[in-house]
Amino acid sequence: GNFFLTWSPGDAYWTPRNRNSARRIQNMGWTPDGGLWMTTRGGGIFYNQGGLSEEFEERRIAARGYGLLDISYADEDTAYCVGGSGSLFKS
Repeated sequence: GNFFLTWSPGDAYWTPRNRNSARRIQNMGWTPDGGLWMTTRGGGIFYNQGGLSEEFEERRIAARGYGLLDISYADEDTAYCVGGSGSLFKS
């Protein structure tokens, strides 16, 4: 999508936040240390430094042009990312 929403306990309503890239958001989730990750259409991976912030930093992987769909963590040091055409990446 064009933006994402955040909510914290005690908030009266959801807070809209802008995406940090021209690419549309594909998926989002939490890192083991409480930060956010975001994948975008076109193969971008972005991480923030914790909390609910719009400030993300791009991290590059050799996705060969395939879109990245989801990220999952085995532990704090090992992540897996699945992409189009059956691509699987391990950090």
